[in-house]
Amino acid sequence: MVDTDANALADTLFGVTRRLRWHANERVRAAGLSMARMRVLDLLGDGPKRMRELSDALNVAPRTITGLVDALDHDGLVERSAHPTDRRVTVLTITPEGRRLLATAGKERAAVLAELFGVLSAHDRGELERLLERLRDAVPDLPEAAKRERDARRLAREEGRA
Repeated sequence: MVDTDANALADTLFGVTRRLRWHANERVRAAGLSMARMRVLDLLGDGPKRMRELSDALNVAPRTITGLVDALDHDGLVERSAHPTDRRVTVLTITPEGRRLLATAGKERAAVLAELFGVLSAHDRGELERLLERLRDAVPDLPEAAKRERDARRLAREEGRA
């Protein structure tokens, strides 16, 4: 067995992750969405949500969601409505155009990832998944504040490219 330097292995993993994300983002953007907007629409595809629910699900600050929702609303991809029992709460619903765009972008993302992972056999993909899950389970999760900061930066970056 080859003794692989942990730094080199981490650098390879980080580099592959960066490339996968870039290619997936490019295809989603070509379909008309940013990854950040796609994640919001995907959550709304399961049914109407309050802004706070989106913020919690994406683990980002409410102001980050507000900016994304403003843009989605402006583009006719979501609709805002008053909560039936609490006038202080806004409920968001994906529009038919939002569903259409989400489906198109989702197909593009799936296609590019299938292409990129297609260099691996089914056995290798299963092994990679097993190894990555093992590594994920061994690495301590980020503190909540660090997750929110990281995700807010990522969403802002992705939204800037939309």
